[in-house]
Amino acid sequence: MRSQRIKQHRICLESFTKNSVKVRGVLLNVHNTLGPNLPERFYRDAAAFGLETEGVRCKTEKVFEVYYRGVRVGFYLVDIWIENGKILLEVKVAPEILPLYLAQAISYLKVTDADLVIVLSFGAGSLLDKRLPNFLRDKVVSLEWQERPVAEGMLYPALTNHLFEVLHRVHFELGPGFLHQVYRRATMVELEHQGFSYDYIKQVPIYYQGHYLGPQPARMVRSTLRSHRGASR
Repeated sequence: MRSQRIKQHRICLESFTKNSVKVRGVLLNVHNTLGPNLPERFYRDAAAFGLETEGVRCKTEKVFEVYYRGVRVGFYLVDIWIENGKILLEVKVAPEILPLYLAQAISYLKVTDADLVIVLSFGAGSLLDKRLPNFLRDKVVSLEWQERPVAEGMLYPALTNHLFEVLHRVHFELGPGFLHQVYRRATMVELEHQGFSYDYIKQVPIYYQGHYLGPQPARMVRSTLRSHRGASR
């Protein structure tokens, strides 16, 4: 049994290495052929076409749902999903691969459970890439929150600190890189979880010298005080 598992692991590793070599070859060819600084979709579609031509199964813009505390709060579109999650490609067009892009990639690993994410940039004279294996599986971390000092005279200091905790916890759990509505919905879930009442404001009225001009679209979450203990202190 143990020898069979070792053999299966070796076969998977060989397949993964072979696919990685093919993927890199296709990506280099795409960059050399198209050059830098075109819109991202051209590189994504060209890479997908090249991979399929090489016999590597892939899918562009595969949809993954994003959950927060078991509640669906949005979705994420993978640029290129390879061999059912062996590799995830995140395509950028920038002169360098910024730390933010790598942080976003880690967020996407959490959502997709892919084995490896490769962050690419087609915005320089040569192809830029960073590889991040999925080290998040079975890794348990927790947010250690400490209250922050607030300015003297600030209204509702306890409530303010509690709201800071809510926002930091949402960012800690999701990470960066998702659409803003994902964070908004996750924040509302966390507010409910922690016993806050809130209003979701979709528009605000605009006045000039008492004259109503019309509504302004908005996307705001306003915490209310009626059920949050200690908010008025």
